[in-house]
Amino acid sequence: TTEKTNFHLDKMSEYSQRVNNVSPEDVLDLSSPSENFLCGTSSNIYGIEFLSFVIQDFETRKVWFEVSREMPVVHYFGVNDLDRHRKMYYTLPESFLRIPKISTSLVFKVNQALENFRMIERHYFRQQLIKSFDFSFGHTLAHSTNTWELIYDVPPLDNNVLDAMCTHPYETTSDSYYFVGDSLVMHNKAYYNFFLNSPSEDDSDEEDDICAPVIPTLQ
Repeated sequence: TTEKTNFHLDKMSEYSQRVNNVSPEDVLDLSSPSENFLCGTSSNIYGIEFLSFVIQDFETRKVWFEVSREMPVVHYFGVNDLDRHRKMYYTLPESFLRIPKISTSLVFKVNQALENFRMIERHYFRQQLIKSFDFSFGHTLAHSTNTWELIYDVPPLDNNVLDAMCTHPYETTSDSYYFVGDSLVMHNKAYYNFFLNSPSEDDSDEEDDICAPVIPTLQ
């Protein structure tokens, strides 16, 4: 509704004016994707660096995506975009959307110790919230390398929604907000292009062709 849209725009305007004071409650309040990044790269005062990232089917252990400094993704676009390292672009088959449980593994290092490291991940299709996840890592030691294993229990989506997501590339998006305590220190965005599987692809044990042209912070 117009009233709800105006409320969201008012919230976004308020958060943009206080970029470095966005709280977990603020981002959990948002009902659609943020128009801009809600913190600058300078907010990462702890020297957090992502070293590798893997997405798997939790049950079958099939790897759907993997990237690291040793296995970089080389297909870049939008090179004039100063925020390109904070954006991901995925191309995935429709069958990925039907996986009930997904696991991810993120390896990262830090310069300073972290207390209450937390990620809030909000997923949207055509500006509407469809999934939300909230994970806490706890604390890390200074100058340490850490592995964050996450399990996503994915809520089922209506077949009509799944079909629409496949026919509207990159209109499925997500915001990943990283907090230390109540301070927002990193904000990354992802954009998804889903394609319909052929019957042979559904039955194949081989990995599907998956591409993420831009991986944030793996520099």
